[in-house]
Amino acid sequence: MANAVAAAKTSSMLTAEIMPMKYTAATQIPADSGKSVGDYTTQFEVTFSDNVKLPANLTSAQGGDDNATTHNAVERRGSVLDPTMYRLNGRRLQAYVATAPDETGSVQDLIFTADRTVTITLSHHLEAGDTISVVGGGKVGAAMDQRPLEDASLTLSAVTIAADRTAPIVEIVAVPGQSSFQVFVTEPNILHSELVTGPTGSRTAGSNWRDFVMVQGPSRAAETFEGDTTTAPADATALGRKGAHERYTVTVDQALAKGDVITIERSAVIDTDGRRSALTRHTVGAVKTNTAPPTGTGNFEVQSVSIGNYVHGTQAGANIVNAAATTTMTVTAKATGIASGARGNSWTLFGFDDRTFVNGNAFNIRVAVDAVNQRISYTISDVRPQTPNPARPNGPTIGDLAAALVSNDDFNANFAVSYVDGGTLTTKSAALGTPDPAGLTLMGGLSQVGVVVRFNDEVHTLANGGVDLAGDIAQRLDTGASPADVATVTWATPDNQVHISYTSASMLRLPARSGFRVIAASVATNHDGAGDAGVGNIREILNSLRPDASIKP
Repeated sequence: MANAVAAAKTSSMLTAEIMPMKYTAATQIPADSGKSVGDYTTQFEVTFSDNVKLPANLTSAQGGDDNATTHNAVERRGSVLDPTMYRLNGRRLQAYVATAPDETGSVQDLIFTADRTVTITLSHHLEAGDTISVVGGGKVGAAMDQRPLEDASLTLSAVTIAADRTAPIVEIVAVPGQSSFQVFVTEPNILHSELVTGPTGSRTAGSNWRDFVMVQGPSRAAETFEGDTTTAPADATALGRKGAHERYTVTVDQALAKGDVITIERSAVIDTDGRRSALTRHTVGAVKTNTAPPTGTGNFEVQSVSIGNYVHGTQAGANIVNAAATTTMTVTAKATGIASGARGNSWTLFGFDDRTFVNGNAFNIRVAVDAVNQRISYTISDVRPQTPNPARPNGPTIGDLAAALVSNDDFNANFAVSYVDGGTLTTKSAALGTPDPAGLTLMGGLSQVGVVVRFNDEVHTLANGGVDLAGDIAQRLDTGASPADVATVTWATPDNQVHISYTSASMLRLPARSGFRVIAASVATNHDGAGDAGVGNIREILNSLRPDASIKP
């Protein structure tokens, strides 16, 4: 009975969780879609409970496309990237196509990510009342696992749109000496924008936008706006300024100067509920320098450095069984567990064989999870009194170890096991053999964190593309590690905010809220008032970073 229960625990059916995607305030909503924040998008995700089968690479003689990076219908068949596995309102989705088709219900894209999730993009939007189904029965377990998939289904509930009680916010960023300035708009549900020069989806073209924008100043030839044109609004994810949904670049015929006043009239932007933007004025200020008296006045310096919460990826498992069968089972840390991401790289699995009579006797496997010392351990011991175990003449198997591991509550809450089959479906029944006394370390976990650096003036240049600034904030970052630590800098001039996303396999090398760090002088420069680089920032000493959970990697 115990053996039967153990086998059942290690051969449960695969399950699938369906998650429809919704538009958020940071999403660029497609033109003419009629959708707003909170509405369903054209995508849904399906996350499987264990590793799954991906398309094969077949030759043309086998029906494949002779391409290692693309897959045709034959190669996708039987894998989780086969569109025929998925249904919408009971109807099988049409075949995968690379471009948007005319026929409603087609699949435009299927993407598999490392967390066992398939993201499916349709040719049309999902709507409340739609039913998404995943057809079960197929054996889609990874590496010939042969476990069948359970049916899954989800009916989309009615969408409740959060009340939008905020009028559009218009903000101006301008630097003396520049021939253009930036306008940032914070409003996810824009109905009409006079800052738009041409059709942008459902919005009315702003044919009279010159009447809404004005630049005045004593040094200007005339007190009327001398604008040339605006650029198309940028994607919200590339703005470099937190919270903005659209960004416009306005070009002027005469360079901006200190004291010029830029005005954007009321109602330049209107949201879908009829709320209108307020009158916005911005006076172009003087460029800050590091030499202006008195001491400490007018310095170009770091105003604040804020850090978000850590984001942990799924831990890629290390082989955990003995040297006789090193590629048959792996342990993977769950993304929400205590060993997720880079934290899992310090975990080790130890095995102990404490049996006196090894073969032909009953045995126990006990598992312990030690979060303090970051170790998982298992001990194989004789059952007393000693009795023959005909069902296990060669002692414990890999399946027995897996059953013992997942039966431990602490292990099951934070880790998962998977198999790599050799082609004969004997992985679970293979003998466990002698444990490695040195233990086997988990590896492959990555973690991320986002940081925003705010200066007291608009930044003109970043030294070495921002690498120097990123290194000063995370002084233990190791770009020569394997895998290499990565710092991605996002910034668009003119702006006083620089966003840095850090990724590392070590939590110690990521920036932390506390800790002594020095930001060197001249890692950034401001404007000189004539459109060129001015002075570099002064040297800063930081003892802590400000927590800000809204900052994402």
